[in-house]
Amino acid sequence: MTPPRQRAPRRRHWPALRVTSSKFSTHAVQAAQCEPNLKLVDGPKFVDMLAARGVLLQDGKFGELRPSVRSSPE
Repeated sequence: MTPPRQRAPRRRHWPALRVTSSKFSTHAVQAAQCEPNLKLVDGPKFVDMLAARGVLLQDGKFGELRPSVRSSPE
């Protein structure tokens, strides 16, 4: 006899990702540590995450980050 199928536990909140272009304050980091479904990502780490997935960035006209146009190999 197979055991009864168990329901997956319900999550109180969906996982969340909060990104900033700078760095998070000490208070924000401490508050996020109390929220297991919240992950903070600062600007430099976010750029690294994008680059690891093949999304390259360059500085825009006004200092913003823009996707880099890749030259296709011929």
